[in-house]
Amino acid sequence: GVCDNKQIFNILTEVQPQDQKRILTRTEINLDEDAKTTSERAPRFCFRLQYTKRGDLKYLGHLELAKIIHRFLRRVRAPFVLSEGFSPKIKASFGHALPLGVESDIEFLDLWLTRSDFFETKPLAYFNLNLPQEIQILNVTGLDMSNGRGLSLQEGISSMTYRVTLDEEQKMKRSEIEANIQAIGGLTIDPTTNPDVVLFTQETQTKLPQKFSELIPSIFGKTYLNELAIIKQHVTWV
Repeated sequence: GVCDNKQIFNILTEVQPQDQKRILTRTEINLDEDAKTTSERAPRFCFRLQYTKRGDLKYLGHLELAKIIHRFLRRVRAPFVLSEGFSPKIKASFGHALPLGVESDIEFLDLWLTRSDFFETKPLAYFNLNLPQEIQILNVTGLDMSNGRGLSLQEGISSMTYRVTLDEEQKMKRSEIEANIQAIGGLTIDPTTNPDVVLFTQETQTKLPQKFSELIPSIFGKTYLNELAIIKQHVTWV
Protein backbone atom coordinates (compact mmCIF):
# COMPACT_ATOMS: atom_id res chain seq x y z
CA GLY A 1 0.00 0.00 0.00
CA VAL A 2 2.27 2.87 1.16
CA CYS A 3 5.52 1.77 -0.52
CA ASP A 4 6.01 3.29 -4.01
CA ASN A 5 9.70 2.22 -4.27
CA LYS A 6 10.68 5.88 -5.05
CA GLN A 7 10.08 8.26 -2.18
CA ILE A 8 8.70 5.68 0.24
CA PHE A 9 10.43 2.33 0.42
CA ASN A 10 11.17 -0.45 2.89
CA ILE A 11 14.53 -0.62 4.62
CA LEU A 12 15.75 -4.20 4.72
CA THR A 13 18.64 -5.69 6.67
CA GLU A 14 20.87 -8.48 5.57
CA VAL A 15 20.24 -11.84 7.16
CA GLN A 16 23.22 -12.90 9.25
CA PRO A 17 24.63 -16.27 8.16
CA GLN A 18 23.84 -19.08 10.55
CA ASP A 19 27.50 -19.89 11.18
CA GLN A 20 28.17 -16.31 12.38
CA LYS A 21 25.43 -16.30 15.01
CA ARG A 22 26.55 -16.78 18.61
CA ILE A 23 25.25 -16.43 22.14
CA LEU A 24 26.39 -13.32 24.01
CA THR A 25 28.40 -13.88 27.16
CA ARG A 26 27.22 -12.77 30.63
CA THR A 27 29.69 -9.87 30.62
CA GLU A 28 28.56 -8.63 27.21
CA ILE A 29 24.93 -8.34 28.27
CA ASN A 30 26.00 -6.64 31.53
CA LEU A 31 24.55 -9.11 34.00
CA ASP A 32 27.55 -9.33 36.30
CA GLU A 33 27.27 -8.41 39.99
CA ASP A 34 28.67 -4.91 39.49
CA ALA A 35 25.89 -4.04 37.06
CA LYS A 36 23.14 -3.88 39.69
CA THR A 37 21.22 -0.61 39.87
CA THR A 38 21.70 1.91 42.62
CA SER A 39 18.20 1.14 43.89
CA GLU A 40 19.14 -2.52 44.37
CA ARG A 41 22.38 -1.72 46.22
CA ALA A 42 21.04 1.12 48.37
CA PRO A 43 19.88 0.53 51.95
CA ARG A 44 16.14 0.22 52.44
CA PHE A 45 14.06 1.79 55.19
CA CYS A 46 10.35 1.13 55.66
CA PHE A 47 7.92 3.81 56.84
CA ARG A 48 4.25 3.48 57.75
CA LEU A 49 2.14 6.48 56.78
CA GLN A 50 -1.29 7.14 58.29
CA TYR A 51 -3.43 9.37 56.10
CA THR A 52 -7.00 10.50 55.49
CA LYS A 53 -9.30 10.06 52.49
CA ARG A 54 -12.18 12.49 52.76
CA GLY A 55 -14.68 14.48 50.70
CA ASP A 56 -15.14 13.80 47.00
CA LEU A 57 -12.06 11.57 46.93
CA LYS A 58 -14.19 8.85 48.52
CA TYR A 59 -15.31 8.19 44.93
CA LEU A 60 -11.76 7.33 43.84
CA GLY A 61 -10.98 3.65 43.49
CA HIS A 62 -7.91 1.94 44.92
CA LEU A 63 -5.87 2.18 41.69
CA GLU A 64 -6.60 5.90 41.29
CA LEU A 65 -5.53 6.47 44.91
CA ALA A 66 -2.25 4.65 44.24
CA LYS A 67 -1.58 6.94 41.25
CA ILE A 68 -2.09 10.02 43.42
CA ILE A 69 0.37 8.69 46.02
CA HIS A 70 2.95 7.84 43.34
CA ARG A 71 2.68 11.34 41.83
CA PHE A 72 3.05 12.83 45.30
CA LEU A 73 6.25 10.85 45.93
CA ARG A 74 7.76 12.09 42.68
CA ARG A 75 6.66 15.67 43.38
CA VAL A 76 8.47 15.77 46.75
CA ARG A 77 11.46 13.92 45.23
CA ALA A 78 11.18 11.04 47.67
CA PRO A 79 14.10 8.57 47.41
CA PHE A 80 11.75 5.64 46.89
CA VAL A 81 12.87 2.07 46.24
CA LEU A 82 11.85 0.42 42.98
CA SER A 83 10.77 -3.18 42.66
CA GLU A 84 12.93 -5.53 40.60
CA GLY A 85 12.04 -7.09 37.27
CA PHE A 86 11.28 -5.89 33.75
CA SER A 87 8.65 -3.34 34.89
CA PRO A 88 9.92 -1.61 38.06
CA LYS A 89 7.29 -0.01 40.30
CA ILE A 90 7.52 2.14 43.40
CA LYS A 91 7.84 -0.27 46.33
CA ALA A 92 4.80 0.48 48.48
CA SER A 93 2.10 -1.56 50.16
CA PHE A 94 -1.44 -0.34 50.84
CA GLY A 95 -3.83 -1.62 53.48
CA HIS A 96 -7.32 -2.99 52.86
CA ALA A 97 -8.94 -1.28 49.87
CA LEU A 98 -11.52 1.24 51.09
CA PRO A 99 -14.99 0.56 49.61
CA LEU A 100 -16.04 3.15 47.05
CA GLY A 101 -18.13 5.88 48.68
CA VAL A 102 -16.61 5.48 52.17
CA GLU A 103 -14.48 8.19 53.78
CA SER A 104 -11.65 7.40 56.17
CA ASP A 105 -9.57 9.05 58.88
CA ILE A 106 -7.26 6.09 59.29
CA GLU A 107 -5.74 4.68 56.09
CA PHE A 108 -2.23 3.21 56.03
CA LEU A 109 0.60 2.85 53.55
CA ASP A 110 3.96 1.09 53.93
CA LEU A 111 6.65 2.81 51.88
CA TRP A 112 10.28 1.85 51.25
CA LEU A 113 12.89 4.62 50.93
CA THR A 114 16.67 4.70 50.60
CA ARG A 115 17.05 7.42 53.26
CA SER A 116 16.12 7.04 56.92
CA ASP A 117 15.85 10.80 57.57
CA PHE A 118 13.76 11.86 54.57
CA PHE A 119 10.59 12.71 56.52
CA GLU A 120 12.70 14.62 59.07
CA THR A 121 14.11 17.05 56.50
CA LYS A 122 10.83 19.01 56.21
CA PRO A 123 7.74 19.48 58.38
CA LEU A 124 4.71 17.31 57.75
CA ALA A 125 2.83 20.39 56.50
CA TYR A 126 5.21 20.61 53.53
CA PHE A 127 4.35 17.09 52.39
CA ASN A 128 0.62 17.72 52.85
CA LEU A 129 0.82 20.81 50.63
CA ASN A 130 1.80 18.48 47.80
CA LEU A 131 -1.30 16.34 48.31
CA PRO A 132 -5.00 17.03 47.68
CA GLN A 133 -6.73 18.59 50.71
CA GLU A 134 -8.86 15.46 51.08
CA ILE A 135 -5.72 13.31 51.51
CA GLN A 136 -3.54 14.42 54.40
CA ILE A 137 -0.73 12.57 56.15
CA LEU A 138 -1.37 12.41 59.89
CA ASN A 139 1.60 10.42 61.08
CA VAL A 140 4.81 8.78 59.83
CA THR A 141 6.41 5.90 61.74
CA GLY A 142 9.66 4.12 60.94
CA LEU A 143 9.38 0.32 61.06
CA ASP A 144 12.07 -1.96 62.46
CA MET A 145 13.02 -4.30 59.63
CA SER A 146 15.95 -5.99 61.40
CA ASN A 147 13.94 -9.19 61.96
CA GLY A 148 12.29 -9.18 58.56
CA ARG A 149 9.23 -7.37 57.36
CA GLY A 150 6.77 -8.99 59.76
CA LEU A 151 3.04 -8.85 59.13
CA SER A 152 1.76 -6.94 56.13
CA LEU A 153 -0.88 -4.25 56.59
CA GLN A 154 -3.68 -6.58 55.51
CA GLU A 155 -2.43 -9.32 57.85
CA GLY A 156 -1.79 -6.95 60.76
CA ILE A 157 -5.25 -5.31 60.91
CA SER A 158 -7.80 -7.55 62.63
CA SER A 159 -10.86 -5.26 62.55
CA MET A 160 -12.10 -1.92 61.24
CA THR A 161 -14.68 0.34 62.87
CA TYR A 162 -17.09 2.50 60.86
CA ARG A 163 -19.32 5.39 61.92
CA VAL A 164 -22.62 6.06 60.14
CA THR A 165 -24.46 9.33 60.78
CA LEU A 166 -28.20 8.62 60.64
CA ASP A 167 -30.79 10.68 58.79
CA GLU A 168 -34.26 11.27 60.28
CA GLU A 169 -35.77 8.14 58.74
CA GLN A 170 -32.89 5.97 59.93
CA LYS A 171 -33.14 7.36 63.47
CA MET A 172 -36.68 6.00 63.69
CA LYS A 173 -35.42 2.55 62.66
CA ARG A 174 -32.27 2.56 64.79
CA SER A 175 -33.20 -0.58 66.79
CA GLU A 176 -34.01 -2.50 63.62
CA ILE A 177 -30.73 -1.40 61.99
CA GLU A 178 -28.67 -2.47 65.01
CA ALA A 179 -30.46 -5.84 65.15
CA ASN A 180 -29.73 -6.45 61.45
CA ILE A 181 -26.05 -5.67 61.96
CA GLN A 182 -25.80 -7.99 64.97
CA ALA A 183 -27.39 -10.82 62.95
CA ILE A 184 -24.56 -10.80 60.39
CA GLY A 185 -21.43 -12.79 61.12
CA GLY A 186 -18.30 -10.63 61.09
CA LEU A 187 -20.15 -7.45 62.14
CA THR A 188 -20.69 -6.21 65.71
CA ILE A 189 -22.36 -3.10 67.14
CA ASP A 190 -20.17 -0.78 69.22
CA PRO A 191 -21.75 1.13 72.12
CA THR A 192 -22.19 4.91 71.73
CA THR A 193 -24.02 7.62 73.64
CA ASN A 194 -24.63 9.64 70.47
CA PRO A 195 -28.20 9.00 69.23
CA ASP A 196 -27.36 10.33 65.77
CA VAL A 197 -24.70 7.75 64.87
CA VAL A 198 -24.26 3.98 64.67
CA LEU A 199 -20.84 2.43 65.20
CA PHE A 200 -20.09 -1.05 63.91
CA THR A 201 -16.94 -3.13 63.56
CA GLN A 202 -16.02 -5.51 60.75
CA GLU A 203 -13.73 -8.46 61.47
CA THR A 204 -11.27 -8.75 58.59
CA GLN A 205 -10.84 -12.51 58.92
CA THR A 206 -14.58 -13.23 58.62
CA LYS A 207 -16.09 -13.27 55.14
CA LEU A 208 -19.31 -11.30 54.82
CA PRO A 209 -22.33 -12.97 53.15
CA GLN A 210 -22.36 -10.17 50.53
CA LYS A 211 -20.00 -7.51 49.29
CA PHE A 212 -19.54 -4.70 51.80
CA SER A 213 -20.73 -2.19 49.18
CA GLU A 214 -24.02 -4.10 48.79
CA LEU A 215 -24.62 -5.34 52.34
CA ILE A 216 -24.16 -2.14 54.37
CA PRO A 217 -26.46 0.12 52.28
CA SER A 218 -29.24 -2.48 52.41
CA ILE A 219 -29.04 -2.60 56.23
CA PHE A 220 -29.53 1.17 56.42
CA GLY A 221 -32.31 1.22 53.82
CA LYS A 222 -30.20 2.59 50.98
CA THR A 223 -29.11 1.29 47.59
CA TYR A 224 -25.54 2.61 47.35
CA LEU A 225 -22.78 3.37 49.85
CA ASN A 226 -22.49 6.97 48.67
CA GLU A 227 -26.03 7.56 49.99
CA LEU A 228 -24.71 6.98 53.53
CA ALA A 229 -22.67 9.36 55.67
CA ILE A 230 -20.16 6.64 56.51
CA ILE A 231 -16.54 6.98 57.60
CA LYS A 232 -13.89 4.53 58.78
CA GLN A 233 -12.53 5.91 62.05
CA HIS A 234 -10.59 3.14 63.83
CA VAL A 235 -8.64 -0.07 63.27
CA THR A 236 -7.50 -2.79 65.65
CA TRP A 237 -4.11 -4.44 65.18
CA VAL A 238 -3.34 -8.11 65.69
